[in-house]
Amino acid sequence: MKCAYIRDKNGKKLTEKRLERFCRALQNKLKKTGFLCEVYTLGKSAITLSARSKSFVIDVKKLGYNARFAPWFKTIVGWKNTETPTWAQRVQFNNIVNDHFDAHQISARIRSGAFKIRDGFIRYTEYDWFCQKPRWIAEKENRGWYVDALTPDMIAEAKEKRRKHNRIMSKKRREEKKALKLIKA
Repeated sequence: MKCAYIRDKNGKKLTEKRLERFCRALQNKLKKTGFLCEVYTLGKSAITLSARSKSFVIDVKKLGYNARFAPWFKTIVGWKNTETPTWAQRVQFNNIVNDHFDAHQISARIRSGAFKIRDGFIRYTEYDWFCQKPRWIAEKENRGWYVDALTPDMIAEAKEKRRKHNRIMSKKRREEKKALKLIKA
């Protein structure tokens, strides 16, 4: 996520110290909420939010893992644990960023990938982001690729499936060992 053309309410650029404090406060606020990202300054009028080539990831210690679904996954449970945020978590993250800019009365042009988050003092909402969704994202969703929050029922079901799978595999391994002993004897 890149925040450019950062100005105060009078239209002036922020000082380096004020921008650093602003970045530190934003990073701390996001971390308390459970979102991990680094906030860097890019000169006097721009900052970037990033975490390993993404805008942010979730703190799995606070929020737990999410489930990534895709039709080509060949896992026992049909999904994989991921720290990729869900749509609702993305909306929450963007709202926190917008709230932080509003609280400090700072304008900026903020974009996250294909989505416009803020333009000056105008903040965009979830409805606006649905309208901005590019075709390639919609096509990915239509093909069955998405991220969803893990529910306790999903976790219990996954444990049971893994338990059954492990019983079957251990039985197969015992049978293979017996067959090897018979062959050696």
